[in-house]
Amino acid sequence: MTVQNISAELSTILATIPSDVRVRMESEILAFGERFGVNGIDTLFIEPSPILAAVRQNMLIDVLEIICRYRKVEALEPYYEIYMLSDSDIGFYSIGRIFNGVETRVPRKVSGTDTAAFLRKNGDVYIIRSSEEAQIWMLKWKTAALITCDVYDEYFLPMV
Repeated sequence: MTVQNISAELSTILATIPSDVRVRMESEILAFGERFGVNGIDTLFIEPSPILAAVRQNMLIDVLEIICRYRKVEALEPYYEIYMLSDSDIGFYSIGRIFNGVETRVPRKVSGTDTAAFLRKNGDVYIIRSSEEAQIWMLKWKTAALITCDVYDEYFLPMV
């Protein structure tokens, strides 16, 4: 995901969320940036001086968290519902499959639209659409997530 893609998706999401949440998020992002001489959300995404490089990376991760938390699911895209059970264990809404006579639990595809709406009534859910987002989710966010089947297969299956 490029910086330009992050900036564009953030703008789209900020336009669709409730105004009180948007104002709070924008002010938090701007207040953090102003401490480091960044004045304006758009300037967060301009290549920074070397001094601001590490700050920019952390800010982009924070912005990416906002994007994943508030992004809408693609209606026709299949998703898996996943959870972090511990620092290294992942749980998922599953279905049994028989392989070589042994039942194995595998992720079950869910309706992204219905599942996201249900999970958001009870707390945050992250919509994961890239391997980079999956890695950050695993290391930092560790809450309910809907991950596209392709990204799950690309990121998590090699770990098995």
